[in-house]
Amino acid sequence: MINPIPMNVWPSRPRPVKPADWRAISRARTLAVISYQAICNLAGVPPRVSGPDLARRVHILAGEQHAYPVGMPDEIGVAFPNYDGTQPHALRILEILAYGFLDYAAREALRGRGLFLPLAQPGRKSTGKALTGAERMRRLRLMRLKVRPRQAHATHK
Repeated sequence: MINPIPMNVWPSRPRPVKPADWRAISRARTLAVISYQAICNLAGVPPRVSGPDLARRVHILAGEQHAYPVGMPDEIGVAFPNYDGTQPHALRILEILAYGFLDYAAREALRGRGLFLPLAQPGRKSTGKALTGAERMRRLRLMRLKVRPRQAHATHK
């Protein structure tokens, strides 16, 4: 089992490109071309979907910009300049596909496995159950007493 790791901060949002530009980008910047099925196998995560998603070709691109060609749903370009084909890198590519490209097949492959932990969100911590109205009022009154203690009312003479 792989230890849970915090989700990565992606260098960019995926950028749509024209098919002609995609051909130039893929020729100049592609480090490797790997299928979705092969990425899942390399990461040690079995895919949970079937069909054309398994044959999608993922281009590993040098640089900082993710891209996908408009009108060509079977190809995606993931920016990963130091890709070396190891399991952690394959997991990172699946993570980028799932949470950067919002790819359904990658999200399903990672769902429920405890591989990635979302970063802590601001706000109060979850207690697991909602407070009743009486409990909220009790806490509000205690907070008010702590902020300014109740003082005796002055009488007018």
